Amino acid sequence: IASVKQVKLTPLLFTMGLTKKKPSSAALDDPFYQGQWFFRFFPPALVYCAICKVTLFLLRSLFPFLVRDVASPREILPEERFVIPLTSPSSSSISNDTNDSDRHVAIVTGSNTGLGFETASSLVELGYIVILACRNTSKAEEAAAKINARNNQKTSSTVEGGKQQGRALFLHPLDLSSMESVRSFAEVFTSEYNHLNILVNNAGLQGQSKTADGMDACFQTNFIGHYLLTRILLPHLLKARNTFPSKEGGIAGNGTEAGRVVNLSSATHHFASPNTERAEGATMSGAHDEDFWRGCATPFVSGNTYAESKFAMILFTQVLNEKFGSQGLRAVSCDPGSVSSDMWRGAPPMVLKIIDMLMLSTKQGSSTSLASAVGDLPKDALFLQPYWQPGKCKVLSNSKAMPWLWYPRPNPITEMSGIYVGFAVTDCRLPPSPESRYALWNVCEELVGLKTKETLK
Repeated sequence: IASVKQVKLTPLLFTMGLTKKKPSSAALDDPFYQGQWFFRFFPPALVYCAICKVTLFLLRSLFPFLVRDVASPREILPEERFVIPLTSPSSSSISNDTNDSDRHVAIVTGSNTGLGFETASSLVELGYIVILACRNTSKAEEAAAKINARNNQKTSSTVEGGKQQGRALFLHPLDLSSMESVRSFAEVFTSEYNHLNILVNNAGLQGQSKTADGMDACFQTNFIGHYLLTRILLPHLLKARNTFPSKEGGIAGNGTEAGRVVNLSSATHHFASPNTERAEGATMSGAHDEDFWRGCATPFVSGNTYAESKFAMILFTQVLNEKFGSQGLRAVSCDPGSVSSDMWRGAPPMVLKIIDMLMLSTKQGSSTSLASAVGDLPKDALFLQPYWQPGKCKVLSNSKAMPWLWYPRPNPITEMSGIYVGFAVTDCRLPPSPESRYALWNVCEELVGLKTKETLK
């Protein structure tokens, strides 16, 4: 990842010094890889994936008992997910006139295509009213029509047994690279609905440019916009009630949670080292401190903002659980894996064929998002990813019905690709000190105008 040598710094954001500061306690042990190392890991990851697929094919044919644990990808069963309330006995169908404010409601950002589309479609199939939060009105409305048509093919016009029939709809445009747009979307949503059961912060992009708010477009779209959206919608998330079939389920062990927040991350979070080269003049303290995060948000300072935004999603997840977990809120971060999505559409035909063979489909990639959104997760689960991992693993159960695979922190190669198992709780790469996530939260409050007198420490 090339650094930018000539840069015009945004005065509001980039107020850092030009000399290296004395490293903080968070800088003493940097467990992250520098950004440019991603391109050294990716080719071996593809080779590893090819070897895994060939080996698994042979073992399935000759010795199926040896691969029984990875032969069938995990799926969320009814006893393992949130309960959708039934309709009244006198009502057997759901029409467009139904009062959606009384239903279980989800928002999925970037849901007109790819992973977001599949996640939204799966939630609709489970019975949720799903708001497609997208920039383009016509594309979002078209996606909603496709999701509803797909769901109608799977369910009869009469909903059996009082089960709720889900529906996708477009409410208002959402451009995460604009704080004005985020606030406008949130205002429309909160005027229509009195609670929010699930928020899936899915949308993202790559590339470098400057937004109208004066921030790096990648970092603002992937993270800052989601941070602001989540903060505004927190009261509605805390009003929600998500229940499990098992009374032992949920973070409090009483079968009930408030709203669920899902933050899309990536295997690239391994490559968010604070020692990755930045633009000339940028402060390099060797830590994920406030100067580091301000640099991420400043246009053309970092060439590694995609990895940094995905790492920020994990830290954001931690702080949400710390601050609001006692009120029932649950936040989870997830990695969809290496997915054959629209981002590869400009690749040569031969490359596209290889990608289709080795990478996951968008439906497979959405499995971690769905499990994160509705699953009865182990209480300390922070991060889900879709691949089998070598080495020892724990098998935990948060309720009598739900066994979960839990892998230790993997090598980036085996998290980039490999044998698809649906989803598994996995330890992610984290800084040695909580200072990093508190610094991120404090800087975000400044950038979006929510700064309070008290800062996290």
